[in-house]
Amino acid sequence: MLATRGVRWRSTRSEGAEWGEIPDPEFIIGTRPETCQTRIWANLRAVHLRTPLTTLQAGILARPRTVLAVCLALAAVAVVLGTGVELHTSRDELGSADDPDQQRMWAILADYPGASSLIVVVEATQENGASRQALRHFADALAASLGDAGDVGQVFHRFDLDWLLQRSLHLAPPGAIGDLADTLAASARDLDDLAGTSDLADLDNRLAARLEAATSSADGRGAGESAGSARVLVSLLTAQRDFLADPGAAVSRLEETPALLALAGAAGRVAADGYLSSHDGSVLYLLVSPENSDDSIPALRAFLGKVRRHVDRLLAASPGIRVAFTGEPAINVEEMDTIARDTAVSASVAIAGVTLLTLVVFRWKTHALLVLASLGVGIAWAYGAVRLELGHLNMISSAFLSTLVGVGVAYGVHPVSEYELERAHSRHPLEAVRRSFHLTGAAVTVSALTTSVAFFSILLMRFQGFAELGLVAGGGVLFCLLATLVLLPALLAVHGSWQHARSRPGRSIPRPPLIDRIWVAWLADHICRAPRTVTVLALVVTAILAWLGHDIRFNTNILDMLPASAESVRQQRRLIGESDLSPVQSLATASDLETLREMDARARREPTIERMDSLVRFLPAPDSDAAGRLPDLRVALDAVRLPAEADPLDRERLEAALHRLEHALAGASEAAFIAGLGGTAGALEEARAVIEESARLVRDAPATALAGWNDGQCRVLAWARRALEDLRRAARAAPPTPDSLPAPLRGRFITRSGLYIAFLHPAGDLFDDAFRGEYVQAVKRVSAQATGFPTLFDKIARQIASGFVRSVIIGAVLVVLVLLADYRRLGPTLLALAPLAMGIPWMLGGMRLLGLSYNFANLVAIPLIIGVGIDNGVHLVHRFLLEGEQGMAMVIRHTGRAILIASSTTMIGFGSLALASHRGLASLGLVLLIGVGACLIASLVVLPNLIVVLGLARR
Repeated sequence: MLATRGVRWRSTRSEGAEWGEIPDPEFIIGTRPETCQTRIWANLRAVHLRTPLTTLQAGILARPRTVLAVCLALAAVAVVLGTGVELHTSRDELGSADDPDQQRMWAILADYPGASSLIVVVEATQENGASRQALRHFADALAASLGDAGDVGQVFHRFDLDWLLQRSLHLAPPGAIGDLADTLAASARDLDDLAGTSDLADLDNRLAARLEAATSSADGRGAGESAGSARVLVSLLTAQRDFLADPGAAVSRLEETPALLALAGAAGRVAADGYLSSHDGSVLYLLVSPENSDDSIPALRAFLGKVRRHVDRLLAASPGIRVAFTGEPAINVEEMDTIARDTAVSASVAIAGVTLLTLVVFRWKTHALLVLASLGVGIAWAYGAVRLELGHLNMISSAFLSTLVGVGVAYGVHPVSEYELERAHSRHPLEAVRRSFHLTGAAVTVSALTTSVAFFSILLMRFQGFAELGLVAGGGVLFCLLATLVLLPALLAVHGSWQHARSRPGRSIPRPPLIDRIWVAWLADHICRAPRTVTVLALVVTAILAWLGHDIRFNTNILDMLPASAESVRQQRRLIGESDLSPVQSLATASDLETLREMDARARREPTIERMDSLVRFLPAPDSDAAGRLPDLRVALDAVRLPAEADPLDRERLEAALHRLEHALAGASEAAFIAGLGGTAGALEEARAVIEESARLVRDAPATALAGWNDGQCRVLAWARRALEDLRRAARAAPPTPDSLPAPLRGRFITRSGLYIAFLHPAGDLFDDAFRGEYVQAVKRVSAQATGFPTLFDKIARQIASGFVRSVIIGAVLVVLVLLADYRRLGPTLLALAPLAMGIPWMLGGMRLLGLSYNFANLVAIPLIIGVGIDNGVHLVHRFLLEGEQGMAMVIRHTGRAILIASSTTMIGFGSLALASHRGLASLGLVLLIGVGACLIASLVVLPNLIVVLGLARR
């Protein structure tokens, strides 16, 4: 009878066996051993991979030293080849070189260095901060210093405001010049009166007199005519009220806003001082572009270092100023430095963790070193293959080392774990090696094939970065498998024979490790105590977690993947939220001005495009009437006369003038209402309310306010004289042409080959999939040749999303086919898939509970889990086919130990990524850690109980 339950895994010392010695199957089986052996070998023949593997192992064990020498020689060659593997850090190489949008982007980058600019952020420190004037001086000095640097192609930080204002009348919207000339001509008498105005009170009295005269007209309609434009009057009186409330602030605002800037409608969002700045003017920006288009990390790091040296030199003499960097070059360098640092840390943690774990769990510590040596040779072969196949790694595929450490070591764990059990029987080393690989080789091979198939399925994402990761990682897994099947048995044979030759009679076997004393001797017997309860509970948990994880969102915001503390990321978020600069705009080129103007007209009709920046903003519109109406405007401006000087104000006189103006407005409003001019009457009533407030301000103002009002009058009059002179000069200026533009403007909007470039700024969040799709389509309607980050990013996002679904489906199908080819039966295949079928819903539910979302980094976790998570089920089902007749407890004792060790090493390898400060890598490591852990529990706890519930084996 079969006596598996109740067999104690402990022999007495008098029998010559150590604690933990595994009895031979004949002892466990009891009576009729030949029947059970017949069943076992029948099952072994069902797994057809064992025949070629047995032949391979026989050849290796016949000449282990020769095999070892050949493997080490090939490893040495691979190491030499691997040292020549280049690390390509250009983001452009992650995309497809055949993509026309990518090719156009490369062409623009080669022709126009400003397509990807470093953004230098200049602001005052929080304590003892510099003034705005000091910030402007620093920005000018930095721009001049960088302009003289050899490797800097372009620096743009301000518009030439003097040039712009002198030509502002030519840039005015159609009809604006004619309206201004007509207004000046119609107000000739008022302008003559203005020349005799002595102070603010006199101005109010003159306005009151005009209103009184208009109100007393015969038909009452003169009220509307005397107001001229009631709205203009309201604006004038509102400005007076603000002046009386705070004359210093009101005049400062007036002086900071050139009068001509309002006329230059085409100038758009140019700041009052011409500098690129935040909305409140507290932060200044400089756009600095490299001379060449090399966007590799070493080139960008050198460029950033040069700019930083210029900044540091100026900061030493500029206290109270703080400088930061953002834009694509700064973000790329900071991200790559973070990834390199995280990769080094995670690889070190993975290697140290795996090494420590293997040393702890193996009975003979040298066996752990042999497993690690085999893994190292497999990784060396993988690097050599990368050199021959690709010659380089990219920013994504460079992380495959941590993956191979975690995954590849598992292949050696299973045969070495079995080898230790065989050696515990005091078998000859060669026989122990043969037997251990005979029992585990097929399962190791199938698990490695499924993992490599899952990696290779990533090639279907059609994104170059992920495709190369799938290629090198899939190939690396196969090389780790080859090292396990060829090098590791040779190492075990050579080391075991040497150890056997030195062993003395009666030498004791080392004490079993803690995992054996807990798992093999106790836990393995208790896993299947309540098979129905465990199975039902597992199904319920799977259903709940699957429901929780079915709608996890896909976060496409790449800024959320970068370290939250990254200075470049923080500044870019501020840049987007606090200024009109956009680091993620689209680019389009035009060969002539007519095409550029047509593009501008189409862009104005697209609601998803906020604006188009180009030379059109600085050239006269085709339908401009400036040329025809400027002579009339010049005549009208020459006739304007301003007061010679302002007389000191008298409080009582000013208060009386305001009361008179209030009564005049009341009468004019009533007259306008009677005359049927409701709109004018309403505006006049609004003006009356403003005057009442002004009168209260004068009445309640302290005695010291009079000095401020008098000083303000003088400053306003000086500003008016300057504005009038600016208008007269602008009326006589020649219209701007592309050839007459200032050099910074030409460099900003004209490429080296003479093409006109346009920046199309989005009116929404580019990381919102719905908006981005509409925006990209709008950009293509503006120009079919448009390209840039939004277009390329949208295409990559769609490729990754669609390729993800395709790779998951095809990867899963290929894994099933590999299992069917191995087992040649549907039943064992479904059993091997059961832990994966439960583990993935558990992983998704865990992501939802932890608040994780999909992103471009962790999206590959699903295909990886399909390949890695299936391993445990494969090993357990293989062992069940071998020892199922002895009960599930025996199966769990033998292979469960190796599964636990292998999965733990894999979790260490993947989990080390969770320590990364790069949030994308950290999320990938965390998701893989959850996934592998879920598949481990499902395979060690649920699958054995499921097999028992199905009646395929006893507990």
